Amino acid sequence: MDSEDCPKTMTPSSTEPSSLKERYLSSKYNVATKLGLFSDHLTARVSETKAASQRTLQAIDANRNQIAGTLDTTAKTTRIVATVAAASAAVAAPTGLTAIGVSLGIVSAPVIVTVAPVLAGIAAGAAAVSASASLYKKYRNRHQGDSDA
Repeated sequence: MDSEDCPKTMTPSSTEPSSLKERYLSSKYNVATKLGLFSDHLTARVSETKAASQRTLQAIDANRNQIAGTLDTTAKTTRIVATVAAASAAVAAPTGLTAIGVSLGIVSAPVIVTVAPVLAGIAAGAAAVSASASLYKKYRNRHQGDSDA
């Protein structure tokens, strides 16, 4: 048997894998390495996001009195706008034959009548956010006073 007839085997000094098993194992290693690098990158991104969130929450907590005051003013403003819209809708609401036309879809309702419930919903949401901020401010001020004593 000539040396030409024998399949060539790779020497240990060669950089290519000599068998299918070695190629498979090296590809698994490459995938595992890539997954490890992705995991490290993901962990770093989560840590960065966590640190940014903590800084944001600390800034909010430090300015809680100003934030609560601003939200309170916003809630009061939206309540006034919703009240004016409701009063305008009551005045502009169709009556008589126009009301029948609106219910049948022949005539469209005035815009203020359509928008008034939306404005009332916005006012209710602003009031809820304002109340939450106010309660948080009171809670933190009370507990901050306890920790200082």
